[in-house]
Amino acid sequence: MRRKGKTGRKKADINITPYIDILLVLLIIFMVLQPLEMFDLEARIPDPPQKSAVQPPPAIVLSIDANFRMEINGERVRLATLGQRLFEIFSRRSGKNLFVRADEGLAFGTIAGIIDIAKGAGVADVGLMTY
Repeated sequence: MRRKGKTGRKKADINITPYIDILLVLLIIFMVLQPLEMFDLEARIPDPPQKSAVQPPPAIVLSIDANFRMEINGERVRLATLGQRLFEIFSRRSGKNLFVRADEGLAFGTIAGIIDIAKGAGVADVGLMTY
C-alpha cells in the first residue's frame, strides 16, 4: 500500500540533535572548569636608575702607531716598562679590560707580543681597534 506521489527512496537528512547535545555538554564542562575568580600575575618593575655622582672608570686604550710609539690613554710608555705600567693600572681596577688600537701596517706577531705582555700584567679581556 503505497501512497501516491511518494517515491520509494529513504530520506537522507542528518539528525543534528545528538551533535547539539554533545556541544552543550562540552560547553557546560568548560564553564565548570573555568575559574570563577581571575588571578592577576604580579609584575615587579625595577626602579629607574639613580643618577650617581660616581662615574665609571674610563676605558684603558693602548695606542700603537706605525713608528711603534705606544701610549696608554695619551701617556707615552716604552716597551720595556709596558708590563709594569699596565700592572700598576690594572691592580687598582675592578674591570680588567684593555683596548689595543694599533696601526694597520704593524705585523700581527708584534701585536700578539704586546697582548701577551698585557695578559701577564693582569688584563682579562683585550679588544682590538684600528686607526
